[in-house]
Amino acid sequence: MIPGINLLKVAQTIIAKQSFVYYEFAGRVKNSIGKYENSFNAGVEVRDTIQPIPQPLIRELGLSLERTYIMVYTSVDVGTVARGASPDIIDFSSRRYQALESNDWIAIDGWEGLMFIDIGAVSDPFPGVIV
Repeated sequence: MIPGINLLKVAQTIIAKQSFVYYEFAGRVKNSIGKYENSFNAGVEVRDTIQPIPQPLIRELGLSLERTYIMVYTSVDVGTVARGASPDIIDFSSRRYQALESNDWIAIDGWEGLMFIDIGAVSDPFPGVIV
C-alpha cells in the first residue's frame, strides 16, 4: 500500500456507499438530579462503506455470537472506547451501533476502519443527551 493514496477512496469507486447518521461524543453533562450523562453532538449524515462481520471472525475474536457487529470504513475521525470518553455512535438501517475498535489510518491515508456493536433499535431511547 502506498501511504497517501487513500485506499478507501479508491475502493469506494467499486464498493457501494451507505448512509448513516453519526453522533460524536461531546462530553459529560449533569442532568437535573446532578447525575452525569454522556452528551453527543447532533447527528450528521455520512455516506461511507459498511460491511457485516462474518460469524467465524466474530468467534475467532472471542466476541459474543449473540450480538451483531459491523465494520465501517470512513473518512470521519470516529472516537472509540477511551478513558474519560464514551464511544461515538451511528444509526444505520434502523439500528444503533457503538464504536468498539479502530484501524486508524486517518493521519496517514485519510480513513479508518472501525468495528461497531449493535446497541439497539433507533427507536429506543438515545443513550445520552444530544447537545
